[in-house]
Amino acid sequence: MQKIGLQRKEAFDQVMVESLKDSKMLKVGKDKKSIKRRLPFDLKRIDEKEVDQRTIYVEGYPVNLEHTEIAMIFQRAGEIANVMMPRFKDSKKLKGFAFIEYISEEEAKRAISMFHNIIPQELTSLNELEF
Repeated sequence: MQKIGLQRKEAFDQVMVESLKDSKMLKVGKDKKSIKRRLPFDLKRIDEKEVDQRTIYVEGYPVNLEHTEIAMIFQRAGEIANVMMPRFKDSKKLKGFAFIEYISEEEAKRAISMFHNIIPQELTSLNELEF
């Protein structure tokens, strides 16, 4: 059993190395196990005001929703750049609110008008969702 698990991990590692070889942003570290940025992250290049205008605040969603499920729901309004779901430090449980960053300010405004900053009740049961 351990040998199979090791083979899967090695196969996964090889897929990661192959996947990142042409990436302009990321590269595999010298240890062949870590992933590193090709270019350093520069906070000075980020326009915080512009990011704020593309970001909406959401609360009232079930805490059992995953990051990808939140993104699936809110991508109805436009292309999502980032989803942040803060957690409590000690318990690692979700705090019950999220920040959804869209690619453009227009998409963020569309999301606000569509969702009114909460996930509609009919969307809280993922078994009933139709994408």
